[in-house]
Amino acid sequence: MLCLPSGVDVPGSPFTLRVAGVPDASKVRVYGPGIEHGVLATFQSRFICDTRGAGAGQLTVRVRGPKGAFRVEMRRESQKDRTILCKFDPTEPGDYRVEVKWAGEHVPGSPFMVMIFDTQEELNRFLQGSHSPNSELYGSVAYSTGYAHITP
Repeated sequence: MLCLPSGVDVPGSPFTLRVAGVPDASKVRVYGPGIEHGVLATFQSRFICDTRGAGAGQLTVRVRGPKGAFRVEMRRESQKDRTILCKFDPTEPGDYRVEVKWAGEHVPGSPFMVMIFDTQEELNRFLQGSHSPNSELYGSVAYSTGYAHITP
């Protein structure tokens, strides 16, 4: 765009502007084993946040779980990549809450409730509906928070 106030060139003009779409959290897709129930010894905590088509915004991931049980990591392959690999490292069984937000709004499915068990048998019983999340099987209710954000 050429702008000439009073017919005089503005120093440094013309300027190149990047126009981005309005943020739309509903367009973000989250998938992978890290948002599914599992067994601690074999749990794969990685998941993907695909922000393509979601407009401009900041991805925020917060994981809450048993105290001291995790660390949150986020990375993308390149600066222009709109697909972000997320990972947390649980060290004990329990219930985890994975919140994913785009531009401050929850994405579809968020928060994700993830139950991590000591044994496959406990997981199978849970999946068959034998236990409620309030049973003693889940241990401590104290939570700590892991928090990370990235702006694609």
